[in-house]
Amino acid sequence: MVIDPNALPAVMEGWMRAIATSEPFEMVFPLRAGDGSFHPFLSRVQPLKNGQGTVLRWFGTNTDISEQKRVEERLQFLLNELNHRVKNTLATVQAIARQSLRALPAENIDTFQDRLMALSRAHDLLMQGNWEAMDLREIVRQSLAPLYAKRPDDRLVIEELAVLIPADRAASWSMALHELCTNALKHGAFKTDGARSMSSGVCQSKDGCTFAGASMAARPLPSPGTAASARVSSKAWGANWRAART
Repeated sequence: MVIDPNALPAVMEGWMRAIATSEPFEMVFPLRAGDGSFHPFLSRVQPLKNGQGTVLRWFGTNTDISEQKRVEERLQFLLNELNHRVKNTLATVQAIARQSLRALPAENIDTFQDRLMALSRAHDLLMQGNWEAMDLREIVRQSLAPLYAKRPDDRLVIEELAVLIPADRAASWSMALHELCTNALKHGAFKTDGARSMSSGVCQSKDGCTFAGASMAARPLPSPGTAASARVSSKAWGANWRAART
């Protein structure tokens, strides 16, 4: 068995640690294969102990995982390409919207751009998590980042629970939280210095999870347009969350 010289120090460190602790050894490193080239091998070694826990001998295997590595690299390449294309598409949509909507009031354009950026941030989270289930805490923190930036004080309180949100529903959660933040800044708890706090959290029971969000309103009702957009997002959000529970 010939180990790649570049990997030898790390292999020896791991092997000596396994001997010192009498714990199993597992590591992927290059070994010279039958054709003379170095291939990635998964090495697993188990200690065989007597009744007193003393290691009598070690038993292990080396498995050539070259094909597995090639598949993983191909999948990673495709995922990176997908992420690149999605980001380019969002940038294109942003540019088209800027040109198409330039006759509208600036506030309308800014609202659309902010929503597009919220969608982009949700995509960034999914990309970092390899498009797997997302921790709700990360979605909340990412979605509330603009609110923290505009109101860097102690009036924002987040009560969180560790809940995994399916990847295909993470964007809906992110967008709904974005709408709550926008409403809080424009019409709710953070419109004036008089309002004290906004809190949100997830409560869990045997029947599932419920999201709770509340803010102290600075005026009785938001504008009709904002209320409508909040209702639409809330409906989509609730439907996705119910689906995630089933």
